[in-house]
Amino acid sequence: MNIEALNAVLLENFDEALNAQAGEGWFDGLNPTLAQIDAATASKLSAPGRSSIAAHCEHLRYVLEVVNAWVKLEKPQPDWSLAWKTSSVDAAQWEALKAGIQTECETLKTLIVGSSEWNPKLLNLLLSNTSHLTYHVGAIRQIWMLVRTDQTSSPLGER
Repeated sequence: MNIEALNAVLLENFDEALNAQAGEGWFDGLNPTLAQIDAATASKLSAPGRSSIAAHCEHLRYVLEVVNAWVKLEKPQPDWSLAWKTSSVDAAQWEALKAGIQTECETLKTLIVGSSEWNPKLLNLLLSNTSHLTYHVGAIRQIWMLVRTDQTSSPLGER
């Protein structure tokens, strides 16, 4: 498999975790899921000591920011505890957080596409971040199911 084909497959997988709509082979990706959640719901805890949807989102945004710095060959000194500091958001903060995740994801995709050389580190970053993103989509959907107040339909779909 050549570099272009490998890039295409990996980026398609990452984009699916980010943007897939229900009925396209799996559940809603991150963006369609977050589009259905308001700031108040994103700030709720499913149980004492648990993380909110907002916390999962800030964690994702922060990790992607660090990964993008690594891909740019910068040497960030991440403080991973910062990735979980956000637990509640107001409407403006929620919109900014969702936009921040989108920006970091688009930056990573652009950096991957612009890479002239595929190497094991780049491959590992994209594969691990696709898995990481997908894990958090599942976690967010589970939290949403537990904290939502509208009990008329399941956010997980009728599967």
